[in-house]
Amino acid sequence: MDRRNNALVLQSALVIVVGSFSAFALATDDVPQHVREKAFVQADQLRERLVVLTRKEGFETILKPVSQLPVRIDDGDSASESRLLLLGNEASEIAFAFSAQSSHLRSFFNWYAAHQCSGKDAPLYDEPTKPKWSKKDAERIAQECVTALLDVIPPNVVVGSVEYLHPFREMPKYYIGQWYIQLTRVDGKGHPFDEDGITVILSEKHGLIAVGVHMDSEYAEVSTEPISEKRAVSISEGFARKMLVWKPEKSYYLDHELSGEHHARLFIVKPNYILKYESIADAVAAQTRVARLAWEVRHTLVRHDAKSREAIPTNREVFVWIDATTGDYLGGDFK
Repeated sequence: MDRRNNALVLQSALVIVVGSFSAFALATDDVPQHVREKAFVQADQLRERLVVLTRKEGFETILKPVSQLPVRIDDGDSASESRLLLLGNEASEIAFAFSAQSSHLRSFFNWYAAHQCSGKDAPLYDEPTKPKWSKKDAERIAQECVTALLDVIPPNVVVGSVEYLHPFREMPKYYIGQWYIQLTRVDGKGHPFDEDGITVILSEKHGLIAVGVHMDSEYAEVSTEPISEKRAVSISEGFARKMLVWKPEKSYYLDHELSGEHHARLFIVKPNYILKYESIADAVAAQTRVARLAWEVRHTLVRHDAKSREAIPTNREVFVWIDATTGDYLGGDFK
């Protein structure tokens, strides 16, 4: 369940964005005509903005007219924001996903650019490629892409990470690297959200590959002072030990215990109350969109060697979420 490694989050972002379109049918008749027309108008406007940006930056890419895009509705949970109106697929080379309720853009994907970077005919390299852009260059272009697609960059997001990565390989060779930029949602006091934000994936040659927008958490600003870090850590220790013997994860943490070292930060999470459930899948399925300010306490683990009885440091950790207002257990995560 770990989502704490920025590089891992950004590499997986491509999979998340593409996943919106993975089961896309070439033609559907279940979309009301007025909904279809509105979506095409919106997508056409966004495509034109991207065309302007592409020409300005000199990117080599193709953005097909939206009139060629198939359209369908991904039902999902029809009562929630997760219901998507999808335009495009791999064959159409570009694709948009809009919220079926609010019409807000949820994701954009440029299949053409992705294939040029890591498709079957894309060039391979003996070593990881070096970026030509600086992080500031990538950040600037990412912000221009987000502005083109969303009109403005939401005021409650900050640059979380900017990384040049090589998520795709054809062993032992590498495809060309891509820039992954994460804009993280924060509250009025600067506390970051665990899941909410905007992910941008860029190619230095072909421009925008993908944008994914996830800003769905429902959150009420906390006006009271949070409980102390010391109190949160103290409360978290007992729950951390319970998480180590939680049945779905118990086999992974045999002979492990808390090292006594910990790190804590204020973080906005959607509670999963993981100890209440029989599996990680059940805990995730039970999560709602309501988020809470929490102390996230990261406990490092040691493993006891049966022969030497020594405590051996490990890279495994347990994350415990403690409500920053009430001190209640909200759930947690593993690494």
